[in-house]
Amino acid sequence: MTSQSLLITNAELLSKPGSLSDISISNGVITEIGRIAPGDSARVIDAKGCLLIPGLSDHHVHLISYAASLASVPCGPPEINSEESLAKTLNNQPG
Repeated sequence: MTSQSLLITNAELLSKPGSLSDISISNGVITEIGRIAPGDSARVIDAKGCLLIPGLSDHHVHLISYAASLASVPCGPPEINSEESLAKTLNNQPG
């Protein structure tokens, strides 16, 4: 790794959901993706499991909608297929 190297560790990637990867960047270019040992001169940023989004990916992202969906109760197929399953699901929710 060069003196202008950056290593982002423990990042979730859009192309690999559910797993963590390291991304090596040298002189502004991604040079490696995988599990990478940091070099002596690399600046290291621990992503702590957060999603790393490419800069030129669709910048029109609904982060608030996504966050709301994480706290929502699924009320449609395939989870809910009857009034009984809806009632059971709602009754099992906290609050």
